[in-house]
Amino acid sequence: MKKRIVLTGLVLLSLTACLKEKKTTEKEEVAATEATTETSNVTLDNGKLWIANPETTEGIHNLQKIISERKQEATGAVLKEALENEFQMIFEKCTMEGEAHEQLHNYLLPLKMKLNKLDGTNDAEVLKDIENYLKEYPKYFK
Repeated sequence: MKKRIVLTGLVLLSLTACLKEKKTTEKEEVAATEATTETSNVTLDNGKLWIANPETTEGIHNLQKIISERKQEATGAVLKEALENEFQMIFEKCTMEGEAHEQLHNYLLPLKMKLNKLDGTNDAEVLKDIENYLKEYPKYFK
């Protein structure tokens, strides 16, 4: 009987340790994903800015305008839809090619991930993050 209790205790202890290790691993994976989705993945053209097509730059400015002019009465869903529609227009109107195009994708992917975080519960925080991220665009593109 004593052996059974000790054995059960050891099994539970092992399971608890495994679950804690798994949670740590998942957190580390999320942190690594977030770290690799920042603008640090965007590189300059031998120290120079990439030349973006005017429609792309206009789309970035439109995203900034949507955020700055957002109305308090607008729901999170309405705002998210407006931002996502403008984001989609950037892709539809893009005429960039080659490495400049690849670097634009390196910039836009993290932006899309940020837009996906808008869920109605954390919008103010996420919008501030998006707003700050959009300010990074002129550091890489003209």
